[in-house]
Amino acid sequence: MMRKIIYIPVFNYFDSYKSYNGEEIEPLNKYIIKIKSDNNITNLLFKNNICRVYGLLLKYLPNDVIYDIIYFIKASVIKEVNYSILINDLYNKIIIDKNDEKNDKHLKKNVINIITGLLEKNSNIKTQSLIFKNLQDAVNYKNKINLKNVKITI
Repeated sequence: MMRKIIYIPVFNYFDSYKSYNGEEIEPLNKYIIKIKSDNNITNLLFKNNICRVYGLLLKYLPNDVIYDIIYFIKASVIKEVNYSILINDLYNKIIIDKNDEKNDKHLKKNVINIITGLLEKNSNIKTQSLIFKNLQDAVNYKNKINLKNVKITI
């Protein structure tokens, strides 16, 4: 599947989600959907009732997966990629002993799967930045409002 990917979306800080109003589903857009069906396929594909997915997945979902699209985001940049070259390079290298072809192939598949998983890891951590004149003012502010899990960086 990765060999067939020729374009990827690159989202940045200035891209923002918009309410969905029936626009055509585009493969490289990200969508926030609410799952309305409860079946084996839905449970296998979606961890939560509300989740982020690419339009490509939405286009190929079976009819028994029922969902509502709530929001969507369109990437401001689309990059052309050629993963097949990287995958071919990986498969042409010997990672484990050349007499252990089965485990070598298994390890190469794991490398690709792990990297793909890390790239698609969905996490959104709320951050807030404040600017102070000096470090002491920042420490005083942190202590004043009792922020225990706040990291101060210079």
